[in-house]
Amino acid sequence: MEGNRGNQPGQSPALRLSVEEWKHRVSAFREHFISIMQPLQVFLKAKLNTDPEGRVLQEELQNMGERNIEAAEKLLSFLLKEDHRTEADIAARWQLFGDVLKEDHSVLHKIITGQCQGDIQTEQKRRIDFYTDKITADVDPYAILPYLIANNLLGQMECEHVKSIYEQRGSTWSALYMVGNIHRINPDWYNIFLGVLYEQGYKELVRIVDPDVYHKKVEQVSVGHLADTHNGPQEAVANDQGAAYVPVQESNQLNPQKSREIRPLGRDVTGVTPEYSGIHSAHRRGSDANSDSEGEDDFHSYNSSSEEDDFHSYSSSPDPSLNIDLELTKVKTVMACTNESQTPQDEARAGLTGRNMDVDKADNSENNPDNCNADVDRPARSEERCEPPKAKMQLYPDQVELAQDGLAGKNVIIVSPTGSGKTYVALHIIKVGCFPFHL
Repeated sequence: MEGNRGNQPGQSPALRLSVEEWKHRVSAFREHFISIMQPLQVFLKAKLNTDPEGRVLQEELQNMGERNIEAAEKLLSFLLKEDHRTEADIAARWQLFGDVLKEDHSVLHKIITGQCQGDIQTEQKRRIDFYTDKITADVDPYAILPYLIANNLLGQMECEHVKSIYEQRGSTWSALYMVGNIHRINPDWYNIFLGVLYEQGYKELVRIVDPDVYHKKVEQVSVGHLADTHNGPQEAVANDQGAAYVPVQESNQLNPQKSREIRPLGRDVTGVTPEYSGIHSAHRRGSDANSDSEGEDDFHSYNSSSEEDDFHSYSSSPDPSLNIDLELTKVKTVMACTNESQTPQDEARAGLTGRNMDVDKADNSENNPDNCNADVDRPARSEERCEPPKAKMQLYPDQVELAQDGLAGKNVIIVSPTGSGKTYVALHIIKVGCFPFHL
């Protein structure tokens, strides 16, 4: 019988598709069906006119004529809609439909049944679109977001949008945005995305979306080819399509904020206050502004390339063991000798007027709040030169590094969080830069 042709010996295994698989593949290649298929001919050969509804559709197709886009749409809608037939009757209908495709549209039949490559990317995207409702209903996008970023499936902008939509409108809407943008960056997005879902406990969803990928994952687990995401090393797990799924370590998944704690300039920051390390973070981000920073966000973990960059930054930075205060004391001593050796004629040649030399002593007193030199150290006197004065202000080496541009005479703006010590850096610049001058 014609209805049993699907069970004949020698039939290609590709034809033995489930009803759900047929519906998915027909939906994925809907445009191909509409442009190629002769709806009335396929309808009659597949014997779809066995019920009253089918006979009504037959009359409509006859009135529309062959190779009519609207007629093809009606036929596909008739095939894809849910009805009250038994599973056996529905399976027989789709089997007849497949036999007609093989006979009249062999190329389209090969694409649908997977016997030729076709447009894989388009087919994969349409498969995900077909199951969008199921994915958005089951998947928590915020939970898998670190894994999508680690596998280069979402960029920084998409990540921020997913988080924003999640906070404002909930899980379903953010998952809908995620599904709509998951394919834009990585060409192997499909297999990696399903691999992430499988690893995060959505195995049944993967089985529904793509049974082939699901069975391959099960085989990988059975032979021990799939890396353990909790205890195993952070290595790429390759699948048969060449895509690589990179698992994320548990610590980063539980606390994504930890992944952006980068050691400043490759130095040991043990015991450093949060305020001090905050200066480093701001300075580090500013120095890397011209690099490829789009992939660096709150969920990126520290890698070996950052260590190499830190090494170069550290090698070009001043020696932390340099005693800056001792060097400044030496400069103060030299400047004091120069100031005391100057005569009125020297000062006149330097551009000083009599008014500048006759300033009221009361205005220069240290108790006068209007005196800008009130808090500036005076040059050492001759009897005190043999004993350097004690430093009153101690800066961390990196704070001294931030002050270098100001000490070189450049206009600088110090931006750092409250309590980070930027006031000390500014006072250091003022103190060192203003002590040789007197009003």
